[in-house]
Amino acid sequence: MGSNLDPVELVLDLNGPFTWADCGSISASGSRQPVKACSLKCSMAGPTKGCFTQRYNSSSCTLPAENTASGASASGEVDEDEIAMEFWAGPGLSSSLARNERFLFSCAPTSLLEGLADGSKGVFGLGNSRISLPSQFSTSFGPPAVMWKIVNKSYL
Repeated sequence: MGSNLDPVELVLDLNGPFTWADCGSISASGSRQPVKACSLKCSMAGPTKGCFTQRYNSSSCTLPAENTASGASASGEVDEDEIAMEFWAGPGLSSSLARNERFLFSCAPTSLLEGLADGSKGVFGLGNSRISLPSQFSTSFGPPAVMWKIVNKSYL
């Protein structure tokens, strides 16, 4: 993740609407940028409130991130950054690298990591939303390939 594409361990949430990470515990990236409130990217992330009453792009876009393992939730700033993932068709088969230079995710507080697997820095959301991991990578592989290679890895 980030311009250096440093590895970050995230838990898969099969119904999570988006990816969130503890941005304080992952390497700072020169490519990470906050998403402005009332922007098109913010409206993709979720409902935008107050856009007609506040100055356009005057504040950061936020989303309520949820840790479904602990039931905790907190608001986090929506950012965009580079991300790359390697996908395999199966054991011993060749892999493909998918890269997204404008991946949208929420920066959540460290407290949301409680109850996740040791070493995890957040959650990959695989649910049905415009900014879930499959939706954002569908331009790289097409929807069937992303879902097949992420969800049906029986050898994990």
